Amino acid sequence: MALPRFVKVGRLSKDIELKYAVSGTEIAKTSIVWSEKNGDKEETCFLDLVAFGKTATTLNNYFKKGSRVEGLFKLQQESWTTSDGINRSKHSLVLEKIMEFIDKKDDNQESQRPQQKKEPVIEYENYGDDDSTEIPF
Repeated sequence: MALPRFVKVGRLSKDIELKYAVSGTEIAKTSIVWSEKNGDKEETCFLDLVAFGKTATTLNNYFKKGSRVEGLFKLQQESWTTSDGINRSKHSLVLEKIMEFIDKKDDNQESQRPQQKKEPVIEYENYGDDDSTEIPF
């Protein structure tokens, strides 16, 4: 059974832990949280998140706890047997691709907002009569 892939915006709920596999591949581990309103109540979901290679490096370099990220995620299930012989499993997410940098690691709040163009202020002087319907040019 193929597990689904989806694009979603989430918020990192803990700092990123970067490790390296024996082969040298970067592995970033963290967790992500989503909150959605369902009627009058809000539902929150926390999942472990892992990224590999360039995606792991990008995640580590540009994001931190609290950052929002839009990405392509794949759901994965891990299964193992404990030393007591009990079968365990858990679901986690693999971040396959970062789609958009919503919050960046080193930016302050002002630079995260889009820059607004400032329109020039045009001041009109009263020329002659009090007839404000005339344009002075």
